[in-house]
Amino acid sequence: MLSDDCGTQRLTRARFLALAAAGAAALAVPGALADEARADEEPVWRFVTRPDLAPPMVEVSTALPTAAPGYVFLAPASGASQLGPLIVDETGEPVWFHPLPLTSGESAHDFRVQTYNGRPVLTWWEGVYANGYGQGECVIVDDSYQEVTRVGAGNGYAADLHEFTLTPRGTALVTAYNSVPADLSAAGGPVDGQLLEGVVQEVDVASGVVLFEWHSAEHVTLAESYLPVTAGIWDYFHVNSIDLLDDGDYLVSARHTSTIYKLDAATGEIVWRLGGKRSDFAMGEGTAFAYQHDARGHGSDVVSVFDDGGYSPQSAIEPSSRAIVLQLDLDAMTAELAVAHANPHGALSFAMGNVQLLADGGMFVGWGTTPGCSEFAADGTLRFDATLPDGGFSYRTYRSPWTGTQTAPPSLAVVPAGDGSVQAYMSWNGATGVSHWQLLGGSERSRLKPLHTVARTGFETSVRVQHAPAYLAAAALDGKSRTLASTKVVRV
Repeated sequence: MLSDDCGTQRLTRARFLALAAAGAAALAVPGALADEARADEEPVWRFVTRPDLAPPMVEVSTALPTAAPGYVFLAPASGASQLGPLIVDETGEPVWFHPLPLTSGESAHDFRVQTYNGRPVLTWWEGVYANGYGQGECVIVDDSYQEVTRVGAGNGYAADLHEFTLTPRGTALVTAYNSVPADLSAAGGPVDGQLLEGVVQEVDVASGVVLFEWHSAEHVTLAESYLPVTAGIWDYFHVNSIDLLDDGDYLVSARHTSTIYKLDAATGEIVWRLGGKRSDFAMGEGTAFAYQHDARGHGSDVVSVFDDGGYSPQSAIEPSSRAIVLQLDLDAMTAELAVAHANPHGALSFAMGNVQLLADGGMFVGWGTTPGCSEFAADGTLRFDATLPDGGFSYRTYRSPWTGTQTAPPSLAVVPAGDGSVQAYMSWNGATGVSHWQLLGGSERSRLKPLHTVARTGFETSVRVQHAPAYLAAAALDGKSRTLASTKVVRV
């Protein structure tokens, strides 16, 4: 398949951006990151205490009390708001937001809770994204939002946005993309073409040593791709997820072959194919998927997958995207549909998306380029549904419990009113243990007394103070009325 000159050509960031600008790769989100997409009319949050933060307003249309516990984790990567990792509650109120500098040209993807060294952490990919893949690095922060480390791909590759999964053995699963010279004539392309292959790696987090590496061009033929040859570099495979199975092998999803592959961890050989042109399984009714994302193994014989159902809005194969669970019979080599939840609005996501199976048998679904997420009970009841503002999307979206503290102090802002009173505003980005706010005041900076205690009412809580004293401060209280931290003293 490859030409005689098989030396790989590492995609440096400069070369990557040049190729992206030329439209070399196949999967582009039209206008997703363009300046013109940042319309002023798109709703964003504004806070008196934190004017530096402007996350998108997530609109929640359904929030049943039966929804699974925890917050919603997403990473807005387009739209009028600032971009970056975002945690919201059941009402769509921000809990924590970490904006990336707009001038950097970088975005964040795959923001979620994982476990590292036995402790819960937050992780995401951060880097330059264009034409469906990216170059960057993977970030780990602790429960006080302090950076623990950053993880990259090894052997000279740059970590791609599509996967960053931490394993119980202290390693990370990461994807990368690499251009290799190839004879594409068998697929109707040039003899001296360029092939964009998918690279799968397992990397030791602490040392950066690559423990496993696999290249699609060495194992998957051009004929498996559903994507016609394109000018420039042909992204025939498009790896978009890796999962570590219980037996130590890997489950790999490739969008452009519409196939999920099981890889032997010892040899790298393909154990079986699920779906696509060369499926080793007889696909039962309703099991066929197209241009899928986020394939996950659950035990030895169950696979969840986000079925996009089309390559673009103009080439829909299915009426809407689906979150599905497939039951495999590894003796008879058959696949049967166990669970299927279609997009509740009948929408088709032409890229991205994920499926998270919940402990109570429910399912949380991120709809990718359809800007929203949904949660279904085990019986199919829609118990949570939310939407990002027009033009916004999140590569994946998750539901997870999370307890966050903060090393930075809470914030207090005081706005005078014309009648001699003031409006006090209080917030603490990322601190999940705040139940109430206590406002303190006095005529001397060092002698403040409690004035008001009010329940926390969202990211930012406010209270009116009549006849305000010369100095004010606020204390964040937990559910037992204990002071967690106090703001700086503000002179009115």
